[in-house]
Amino acid sequence: MVLQDVAGEPPYFGVEFACTWDTEHGYGLMFHGTDVVEWGGGDVPNSTWIALRHAEGRS
Repeated sequence: MVLQDVAGEPPYFGVEFACTWDTEHGYGLMFHGTDVVEWGGGDVPNSTWIALRHAEGRS
């Protein structure tokens, strides 16, 4: 789990999963509280720009 350094309540955080269909890249989710903001490859949970874009209302 990755907590993003983006101001907001509830916090932004990401979770990365290993997956059998793509062992090289994995699968990741970015959350704002319990809402899913973005999903995709294993880089999603570590991508601060996704949380910043959402916090600015540009998602």
